[in-house]
Amino acid sequence: MHIKTTHTKKAMNAPHNRFTVLLGGICSLVLMLGVARFAYTPLLPHMITAGVIDNIGGAWLTTANYLGYFSGALLSASLSDLRVKSKLFRVGLIVAVVSTVAMALTTHPILWGIWRYLAGLSSAAGLLIGSGLVLNWLIRHNHREELGIHFSGLGLAL
Repeated sequence: MHIKTTHTKKAMNAPHNRFTVLLGGICSLVLMLGVARFAYTPLLPHMITAGVIDNIGGAWLTTANYLGYFSGALLSASLSDLRVKSKLFRVGLIVAVVSTVAMALTTHPILWGIWRYLAGLSSAAGLLIGSGLVLNWLIRHNHREELGIHFSGLGLAL
């Protein structure tokens, strides 16, 4: 039995759809920025104190993360196809989780640098691509003024 579903404009404007889009955007910011990017920051002083890494190594890891974010920002700015953006955003969600877990599974500084770079890429995907997708959806459904709700995820991430 095949059931055909149709989405009317009224159904797409339903509060639960708007809530789902906004909640998804908030959660993506928390994951991709709060976990993949900022959760590492308070750990760095403890890593230095414990002798796991020195100040220079910590600076290189931070630089790797910023380079990843910068690369992701440049990539994000060059994209116009919403399907490509959506796919990269989804990949960014996975990379945020994998890069965070991988940091805990290795003690090799070069691998840490790679994981921090990838975490930076996922942060750009979350903030720039994800926010653009949420804004696009809100505009198409006449809810542009609610974009600020999406950015509450940044505050929750910190």
